[in-house]
Amino acid sequence: MDTIPLVNELVDDGGRLIQSLAEEGIAIIAACWVKPIEQDRWSLFLATPLVDERGVPEAYREIYRVLRSLEPSHLSDSDINLVGANDPITRDALDIRERFGGRLPTRSKRPQFGDLAVEETYVYPPPMSPRVTNNVVNQAFGNLSSLPENIRETYMWLCQDMVSLNQKWDFYQGLFGKPENFVVFDLAPLAFKIIAESLTNDLVMSIGRLGGPAGTDSPVNLSLAMLVNFYEHDSLLKALFANFQSISAPLRDYQDKLINHSDFKSRLGSHDIQIAQPKTHNIVLAITAAEAVLKHVATRYGGTDIGFGKGMFTMASSDALIYWLKRAWDRRFDIPSSPSS
Repeated sequence: MDTIPLVNELVDDGGRLIQSLAEEGIAIIAACWVKPIEQDRWSLFLATPLVDERGVPEAYREIYRVLRSLEPSHLSDSDINLVGANDPITRDALDIRERFGGRLPTRSKRPQFGDLAVEETYVYPPPMSPRVTNNVVNQAFGNLSSLPENIRETYMWLCQDMVSLNQKWDFYQGLFGKPENFVVFDLAPLAFKIIAESLTNDLVMSIGRLGGPAGTDSPVNLSLAMLVNFYEHDSLLKALFANFQSISAPLRDYQDKLINHSDFKSRLGSHDIQIAQPKTHNIVLAITAAEAVLKHVATRYGGTDIGFGKGMFTMASSDALIYWLKRAWDRRFDIPSSPSS
């Protein structure tokens, strides 16, 4: 049985449909093309709460109505399969999308997808909010008009990921880098331990994604390697990326052993395997090295310098949290008791 390939026209029209549904106010939780092993053609799966809220027939009527408005289109009614918010296919599509950053389309070769045995899956990124116009995108941080079109959006999202990384790091430092905050931690030690571990893991995962492979069949990972591949003759860019990879190696080891795969021996604390905990200086150096890659592209190819907001977010986040926690604790006895009946 010959397989019908997933052609660009179907991918593009599927993206148009997803965006149009978002603009109509129809929520699409996840969207993906799936090639089941037992079928010779690809199917477009759309995960939408319409299935749960209004039933399957009405959900299909709404989707088909929007599809008709896009004609001419290479999509047909038979290409589309709707699933609910809690379907296993929805869960797996979200897992693939979030595992690779969620900003670009992602291909996956995992053999099981939901309840289906599959050959391959193509997962769309989430649709752009209908409130975000092209003008807003063109003015977004990191969108350098002087960069080539086919790398501009990738660079923009990498810059915005770097800003997000700095926000989390500033928040972490604002909480756990000030000795005067320790008195607050004693009020809820387990809660702050969970916050510290969650922030650390998130920082390590974000840095790991920046250092991931660029992919081959499609841009499966939004990573700095995509810039290196695009500017393949730039030896300095390659050196800066190699430096980032070297610096972030201890963080990747921690990520692989205790976050991604939860290494059993490491969890048991075996004396045979010692996994170094991520040190704050490793995180700082990795962030700085990643910024150097992006700054080089901005300077050499974008004709401008660029900054990522380091140190700008502490007052608005961690300091405010500590302030209100201290104030609540100081005034804990000011709350009037309920009158007795």
